Amino acid sequence: MNANASKTLRYSVKFVCGTQHESCDCPPVRPGRYATQISIHNYSNEPLGVRKRVIPLVLAGAALGREPKIGTARAEDAIQLPPHTATMDDCCRITELLFGAPVDGEPALTIGILEIIAPRDVSVTAIYTTDQAIDVVVVDGQPV
Repeated sequence: MNANASKTLRYSVKFVCGTQHESCDCPPVRPGRYATQISIHNYSNEPLGVRKRVIPLVLAGAALGREPKIGTARAEDAIQLPPHTATMDDCCRITELLFGAPVDGEPALTIGILEIIAPRDVSVTAIYTTDQAIDVVVVDGQPV
C-alpha cells in the first residue's frame, strides 16, 4: 500500500494558456499559442473530493506575479470523483473560472498554478501544447 494513501496531498501544476503576440515589452514566454490540459484520475475504490485553486501569475497578458509582486488565488473549484473516474481542467475551464464565463475568441496569455488538494493520492498529469510541440508531465503530490 502507498504510504500516502491516507494523507492529504497537494499537487502544484503549472498552466500556460492563450496567445503571446510579438511584443516590444518583456513577455513571459516567446510569441506563440499555448494550451494546457490537466487530468485528475481517482484510481481508488472510494469516492474522492478534490479541491482546486487557480493562482494566476499572468492574467490576460498582464504580469501579476512578476517579482517582487506575487500571484494570489483568484478562483476556487471542487469536484467529487467517483471510484475509477477522471476529470480534466483545460484552458477553457481555467479561463471560465477566472473570468466567470467562457472567453470568446482567441484569449490573451494567462499563466499560473492550478493547486489541487486531495485527501489521498490521485494521478495528476499535465499536457502542454504549442503549435509545434507537446509535452506530458506527471505531477507528484506533496503531503500537506
